[in-house]
Amino acid sequence: MGKRVTLNDYIQLNPETGHGLKRLLKMSGDVEELDLYMEVTYKDMFGELQTMELLPNGSKIKVNNDNKYDYVDRYYQFFLTTLVDKQFKSFSRGFHNVVGGNALSLFTPEEIELILIGDDNNNQPIDVEILRSVTKYNNCKPTDRVVEWFWNYFGSLSIKGQKKLLLFVTGSDRVPATGLPSLNFKVTKLNVAAVKETGEVQRLPVAHTCFNEMCLYEYSSKEVFDQRMDMAVYCSEGFGIR
Repeated sequence: MGKRVTLNDYIQLNPETGHGLKRLLKMSGDVEELDLYMEVTYKDMFGELQTMELLPNGSKIKVNNDNKYDYVDRYYQFFLTTLVDKQFKSFSRGFHNVVGGNALSLFTPEEIELILIGDDNNNQPIDVEILRSVTKYNNCKPTDRVVEWFWNYFGSLSIKGQKKLLLFVTGSDRVPATGLPSLNFKVTKLNVAAVKETGEVQRLPVAHTCFNEMCLYEYSSKEVFDQRMDMAVYCSEGFGIR
């Protein structure tokens, strides 16, 4: 959208370093004692450490109380703009080819972000009952015990756990900008013949993120169900298991 990135944008990318830069700006003592210079060290795509001067002869210019604002500004601009300039320009061209136009100017950057990646729900718990009320079911009924176990499991999770589960099922840990009622959520019960001699299903629950679909097996008990769900949600990475 042609807006200049800020320190708060960098904090989203790297909270620890970003907040450290904020503390640097608020320091009342002599910044020069920190022995910082107008340069930055980072890892390249091969994992090798590289050092880049933030301005000509920066490796010999010490950061002090007079130039600390310039240092911080150049620091986060380097990571958010300079370092990714080529890749971002390619992304920007593609983005504007698909959804570009005068309509974008009607929105703030925050509103565009909300539309693209959803709402973080102000870090509040997901209203499981609302999601449950709009969910569609396949090969099962809302009253089936494995379905009840799923909703009880969802409701018992911490905020972080709920985000992990939402990410597992939908590919995003955020709710739609238009709210949970607009989320096309689906629960399917799977049939499986591969069980142990004890009759216990060994397979983990699976998700089809393209369809926001949670697929469950008929486990022997809620304890087993919770164990399988924990393993599926917390040990998953991309399209596989860690």
